[in-house]
Amino acid sequence: MRLPLILLTPLALLACSDQPDASVAPAAEQTEPVLTPTPATSASGSATTGGDGSQIRLTALTAADRAAHPLEGELGCSFAAGEDVLLVAMGNVADEDGRAQGLAKIGDDLEPLVAQEAGGFDGLPDGAMFSGKGMTFTVTRSSDTPLAGGESPPYPAELLLQRADGAERTIVGLWTCGP
Repeated sequence: MRLPLILLTPLALLACSDQPDASVAPAAEQTEPVLTPTPATSASGSATTGGDGSQIRLTALTAADRAAHPLEGELGCSFAAGEDVLLVAMGNVADEDGRAQGLAKIGDDLEPLVAQEAGGFDGLPDGAMFSGKGMTFTVTRSSDTPLAGGESPPYPAELLLQRADGAERTIVGLWTCGP
């Protein structure tokens, strides 16, 4: 097998050098193990990428969380991954100037959210973008075909989480709106 000249040049230079490569410490001198972080992933989403390397970890909302931070509005939507409801939103119907409110839980902290677009509940069923402290939550329906019938059918959707430091994570789930 012939190696291209561009690959042989660095090898030849290393072979001819009588100076040790300063970037490679001898095995006996390495005192700390080299750790390669592996991003946490869930079955329903991607790993966090970018930012400072810390994970974006949403936690399922509980009834106690919702009671501690009630949302105003006539109708609502929820984003769920499996059995876990990760985001809820409420708004008033035909409220052209109002913004829907939302709630998510990052780790153990409840995060109040506000829809970036006015329109109350009417701005929610097709997907919406919410702002919180240092993070944007964007729900996008991935199909116009509901997975079931009825008054409040679930739609396949993705929740894109974008942190102010550039970190991102996408979670696949269901977006359900109605009474």
